[in-house]
Amino acid sequence: MYCIIVALFKPLLHKKYDYIRYNMQNDYKGNTMKQTYEVLNVKCGGCANTLKTKLVEEFGEVEVNLEVEPRQITLNIETSAVPSLREKLKSLGYPMSDEDLSTFEGFSTTAKSFVSCAVGKMNT
Repeated sequence: MYCIIVALFKPLLHKKYDYIRYNMQNDYKGNTMKQTYEVLNVKCGGCANTLKTKLVEEFGEVEVNLEVEPRQITLNIETSAVPSLREKLKSLGYPMSDEDLSTFEGFSTTAKSFVSCAVGKMNT
């Protein structure tokens, strides 16, 4: 009985494991995926311009959606690059909405976002 069950299900198991192995290899190779993240402190086109110009060198083209609240950025990014993106956004004053910021960090990122916004407006 055991041999019959194994004979019937063995091909199915191999397909499942091949699928898992394929996906793990693709993740390991670092394929990029289009991802959308919610970002705080983005208020206007100046902020959007700052995000686009400051992130393009390291992360490629960035789309900023000013139609929703909290604002969203969309870009093609590797999973391994997300922590770097988080730090870059925080340094510009635009942390991701799921960041756990202390009171001081909250004030600090808001102040940085005002400066980044002004620079973005001057560069448009």
